[in-house]
Amino acid sequence: MFAKVPSRKEVQAIEGLQVIVVASAARSSTVREAESIRPIFTILRDLEPQHVFFKVCSTFDSSPERGNIALVIKIGAEVFDQAAVSGTPTLGRYAMFGNLFAAGGIASGAEVYRLDQHPVMSRHPVTPMGESDLVRHLALQTDRSIDLIDFRHLNLFDGVCSVTYY
Repeated sequence: MFAKVPSRKEVQAIEGLQVIVVASAARSSTVREAESIRPIFTILRDLEPQHVFFKVCSTFDSSPERGNIALVIKIGAEVFDQAAVSGTPTLGRYAMFGNLFAAGGIASGAEVYRLDQHPVMSRHPVTPMGESDLVRHLALQTDRSIDLIDFRHLNLFDGVCSVTYY
């Protein structure tokens, strides 16, 4: 894990390296500050990895003004020429047919809420989730086209619905 963007030389110095993690403050960035993610993506692209995974909050808490996930995805799509986003069921986050749901707590069997009705996330002090439909939520943050990949047409992601970003 790197606290700053590694150079190619730093990466090549680590024998057997399979994963690079770069810490970023993008989650709390303003729209203006989010552009700082571009050099990170560019350096990672230039390292020619098989996969690049940019972790966003599994509740997609973001807004047009702060933590703009759609803007970071847009930058990633420009640098890598592709992008996709999905929820994480193992964390109690479920994206089904483009709508995001989250468990109300970490306890096993905790009630699951549509995110815009979640007792915490719908009232988040910085990025309240007023919309559980991820296409609509992310569309408020970008002028780019957003579509869904229907999980029924994918056997690779059995049970997971992803958002595709153009």
